[in-house]
Amino acid sequence: MQRPNSHATHSGEGHLVSNVIIFTVLMVLFLGALYAFSFWSLDNVFVPGIIGMVLFALSFWIPKQIMGSMEKRTREK
Repeated sequence: MQRPNSHATHSGEGHLVSNVIIFTVLMVLFLGALYAFSFWSLDNVFVPGIIGMVLFALSFWIPKQIMGSMEKRTREK
């Protein structure tokens, strides 16, 4: 239950350093995927394609699945 004079805190409020670190790591994964796709050619398809798709999937899967469930666990406490 919330006190009448207090405001609801947002999920990322008060965690600036950890938010910046997580954003940086995930942005590096995403940019690494784009960089891997730059090596995609008709002669060399599988290696850059697999690396790019894995990095791209991780850059979206980590915040959606892992960090989303961590946020729910901290809210329940």
